[in-house]
Amino acid sequence: MTTDTYRLVTELVRPGDHFDVPAGVQPVVEASQRPGFVRITYPKQMRAVPFEDASSVTFG
Repeated sequence: MTTDTYRLVTELVRPGDHFDVPAGVQPVVEASQRPGFVRITYPKQMRAVPFEDASSVTFG
């Protein structure tokens, strides 16, 4: 079992645009209702970000 965490990403892109997809993953490409765009869906790895100060944030 892996401890990697992924989230599912869906983007509207134009043919020829570049985006990062994890190695070995085949993205799902679908037609879009927006002319000139296609819909790309793929998993994207999430990375934990450590915080030095984990106290709650107050907005003023």
